[in-house]
Amino acid sequence: MAHSIPPAYYTSQELTTAEITKVFRSGWVGVGRADLVKEPGDFITLDFAGQNLILLRDESGHLQAHANSCRHRATRLVDGSGSCKRLRCPFHCWSYALDGKLIAAPRMQRATGFEKSDYGLVSYRAEERLGFAFVCLSEEATDIDSYHSYLTISIAIAGQKIAFAVDHSFSDKLLTAIWHRKTYHYIGIDKLILSCIPYTIVTAIYSELPTPDTLLQHKLKHHSISVAPNG
Repeated sequence: MAHSIPPAYYTSQELTTAEITKVFRSGWVGVGRADLVKEPGDFITLDFAGQNLILLRDESGHLQAHANSCRHRATRLVDGSGSCKRLRCPFHCWSYALDGKLIAAPRMQRATGFEKSDYGLVSYRAEERLGFAFVCLSEEATDIDSYHSYLTISIAIAGQKIAFAVDHSFSDKLLTAIWHRKTYHYIGIDKLILSCIPYTIVTAIYSELPTPDTLLQHKLKHHSISVAPNG
């Protein structure tokens, strides 16, 4: 009998909290196109998994992700998007370099034992792959290519066609269900998306449709990233 996703999936605060904790805060997650911040100094603010972030490109062209919060009194540093040479707190004018280091803290030289090197912005790992920006809030997660499993994003960049064996825990029934689900989506918006992006990235594949209870009990059967060529 056909069925759709239960309404609780959209309204359950418990499920939302579990998703934030077990998916968005536990590993590497795509936050958008890397060209949102094209040039050194470009930044955009993100409210991501309960964390206010600044995604920016530093002077060497690398992506950086910092907490959008001054280390002095936790004032929000910037809003929206733009370009800057440094990040300056509007409250007490503490200033930070694009890499997050504290470079100015007016009058704090009077504070005993104060060292600017101890008060840089809280920073998170950020990487660029396939033209997309990825951020990781977890200190325990591995590097991005290891985290995203046996078909790495770097392989996808090379455009190689990879033949691989499907894990034995995947049944034919499951693969058929995934195929039909994806081809159904392809009728509409996915067709437009896939015409622009050369690879489909599929994450968090479950061996059965999880309920809020089973998700909270961590009965995730398979969680990896698979990269399949378009077409």
